Amino acid sequence: MSRVYVLINVKNGMADRVARALQNHTGVMMVDVVERPPDIVMVVQASNPERLTRLVIEALVPIDHLIEGLQLLPSNDKTPAYITPLTYHQN
Repeated sequence: MSRVYVLINVKNGMADRVARALQNHTGVMMVDVVERPPDIVMVVQASNPERLTRLVIEALVPIDHLIEGLQLLPSNDKTPAYITPLTYHQN
């Protein structure tokens, strides 16, 4: 299994709403609102890195109120991961 910890920053006052929206996505094992920074920690798990990538994107794309600073931290499960800090821009 591949797992990633997603550190999410959101607009002020929106952490609870975003966390609730993320909880129901396939592969999302945990979503916690935490003290700043970041605002939210989400754990996503999948059978392989490719599916993991797809599940993370599917969870985040429909979410409003995200701001810059999204970080992905892969678990140490010996599977290759291509993780980089992401910048999220909303129109």
